[in-house]
Amino acid sequence: MMVICLTEVDYGKNTNWLVFIGTFGNQFGGDREHKILFCGTELMNAPIPDEYVKKLQSKLCSAFGMPPYSDETIMSIKSQLPYVLKI
Repeated sequence: MMVICLTEVDYGKNTNWLVFIGTFGNQFGGDREHKILFCGTELMNAPIPDEYVKKLQSKLCSAFGMPPYSDETIMSIKSQLPYVLKI
């Protein structure tokens, strides 16, 4: 099992993308913060093995929905931070 703690979120290049900043457990990047890009059907820059990428993508879709994302969505996500995921 891996624990991911998301601490920040904002729009990416447009309203279809979210940028999350978080830590990915000691075995995959330690306490360093990483920036991941998420659009519902894609997950980029996650410092984790491929077998975890689909699981993380599925958890993010379940938690935050699919694009396009609105200001209300961003505010809702920010109100839940830090957001801890276990995959």
